[in-house]
Amino acid sequence: MDHFAHSPTTILIINIVGVVAGISDAINNGYQSWGPLFGKLFFSFWVIIHLYPFLKGLMGKQNRTLMIIVI
Repeated sequence: MDHFAHSPTTILIINIVGVVAGISDAINNGYQSWGPLFGKLFFSFWVIIHLYPFLKGLMGKQNRTLMIIVI
């Protein structure tokens, strides 16, 4: 993997971990914590969606099924 792939991969991993951590924190803290979470989730999903073509190219294809789906 070359140097150009490290930054987008790191950004994707941080955003995916942030989504999981935010949802689990909101589940643990109750109803009042869901409001501020929606803005953060929107931005995280926006970043993930815009980096999805990079992720798709990074993972490759396996019998016309994306490898990210297989994993």
